[in-house]
Amino acid sequence: MPDEDYVSWLNEALAECCRVSTGPVVACIGAHNAQRIDQLLLGTGLQVAHRLSWHRESGKPETVVVAAPPGWAAARPRVDAADRVLRRTPELRRRWAHPVPKPVAMMAALVQLACPRGGLLLDPFAGTGSTLVAAHRAGRRSIGLELEEDYCRTAVRRLRHGP
Repeated sequence: MPDEDYVSWLNEALAECCRVSTGPVVACIGAHNAQRIDQLLLGTGLQVAHRLSWHRESGKPETVVVAAPPGWAAARPRVDAADRVLRRTPELRRRWAHPVPKPVAMMAALVQLACPRGGLLLDPFAGTGSTLVAAHRAGRRSIGLELEEDYCRTAVRRLRHGP
């Protein structure tokens, strides 16, 4: 979709995430949107609490934003576990047949940062389920939403039988 439409669409999705969340919202926005964070968060009720990166491809950092309502950001927790650059290996794309699978280890660090033990995590772009697997391993309940049926089947299989 055109850039302006994408920014508007993601802005609306982030506003809804803020509306239903009692804590931070984590968004893997990629390198292309790193300069648009202000636009993406405009009017959502969220502000940047942390900005992290990971390497989807060698030498190409991708941006991860932890955004939260102002009260949460003021008392933000330490990000030692999540504040590291993790490298994705090429076999993830082949293994899960998804254009941008996230490493479970990276998502586990973000889950621990954003969701308290016993908490409920919502992933509105669940893909092949890396965040859901990480939440399960970390003792968090989770809900994943995904439009692509094949990705849903993969996520369910990963949750049932382990990654």
